[in-house]
Amino acid sequence: MIDRLKNFYSKNAFWCNFSLIIFIFLYFYGRLYFASILDGTLTGEERSCSIRDAAYFLNRYQFHQYSTNMGAHFLYAVSSFLFPFEPIFYGRLAKILMMSTAPALVFTYLNRVFKVSAEMSFLFALIYGFLPGVYSFSFIATEYGLTTVFGVLGLIVLSSNIKYAELISGFLFGFACIVYAPAFTFLTVFILYLFLLSKSSWPMRLSSIAVMVLTMFSPKIWWLNSRVVLFTGGGRLVLDQWYYRLTRLWEELFINPKSYYYFSEQQALSSYILAFLFLMSFIFCLKYFKKYWQILLILFGTIFIHSIAGGPPGFRRIVPLAFALVCMSAVFIDSFKFKKLLSLFLVLHLSYQVFQMTRYESLLKVGSLQGRAWNPPREYQGISLESILEEEYQNLDRLLTTKHYEGYFKNELISLVYLKSLRSGDKEKTLKMKSYLLENVQSENR
Repeated sequence: MIDRLKNFYSKNAFWCNFSLIIFIFLYFYGRLYFASILDGTLTGEERSCSIRDAAYFLNRYQFHQYSTNMGAHFLYAVSSFLFPFEPIFYGRLAKILMMSTAPALVFTYLNRVFKVSAEMSFLFALIYGFLPGVYSFSFIATEYGLTTVFGVLGLIVLSSNIKYAELISGFLFGFACIVYAPAFTFLTVFILYLFLLSKSSWPMRLSSIAVMVLTMFSPKIWWLNSRVVLFTGGGRLVLDQWYYRLTRLWEELFINPKSYYYFSEQQALSSYILAFLFLMSFIFCLKYFKKYWQILLILFGTIFIHSIAGGPPGFRRIVPLAFALVCMSAVFIDSFKFKKLLSLFLVLHLSYQVFQMTRYESLLKVGSLQGRAWNPPREYQGISLESILEEEYQNLDRLLTTKHYEGYFKNELISLVYLKSLRSGDKEKTLKMKSYLLENVQSENR
């Protein structure tokens, strides 16, 4: 039996490693998911992105000018049907499934594109997935962190030998941008590759760019609003604060991690030990720029976007930075003759990162997200959102007319009822909820 398993692994080593990485992070991210739902609440951004905006996406409307990430709305609209047993937390469940693939994609990128050894690729895939700046967004049902999933997948496809690789990667890069705008950093790699390195015909290259652009501007086609806003979200272009933002970036990476929707108390890149490794790796990759230009462009592009983006700064916008730094470190360590000795040290640091995650899990269990929680009106305090949903689903007229639910809470509760009625096939309730939703599209976007 053991011999058979060894034989199977030797023939399918890559896919065994790929699957094992996904399994590992499904387990650990799943633990964060279960810890986060104990208090029965959602954060404000989650209710907007995974519930309200998902419902409006199905009706082909952008709710307001901050709801610009249509790719994420699409993903959560689909997940509401894939996980009907989770009427409130389907978005978090979908998020851990998607985020669990990110470390496996890092493994693939290192092993297949840069030919890093399987052992080193596996180790750095784990280091990436256990960075506080990555796992902190692994279960939050928003767009944060998903840029790496689709961006790295695009890089892998672009570097592969599959048919129509450039067309497919053009779609993936374009989709990554409408999931969350910081994915624009991947576009520089795509454009430069097409113009400088691609061996395809010019019609194929131009077609790939057309697919990317069409995907990026597909919200203009899908949404029926008279004025559609793209990419900006709650941010804006700010050119005179770059020094402050770069200083704040350093603090968040290694000193003071607190920022908008970054709930971990740990520094985003874990420790100063990794900071030193990242610095050495950066110098190494600069020396061999022609070979590692993709990673360096993603690094520089992410920092540039962070320096000019307005609104609340934070690591949520620069998760691709972690990907670039980890990849640089992997190719750097893999070049050493004594890499096995260095890898033992990194395994010890990895155990520290796992410890950091277990501490974060403990904080989630005692309600560390309560400060951002979606709480119902005072008279409904102590009642779970799922109970409120079930009760109001049976009393639609009261839901539509009551004054207990006002503002965004009422809109998002009705969005939940709408999604539930769609799943159950109740046309009458669906039409009632749809009518209310369309009447309450924000006026500035009508």
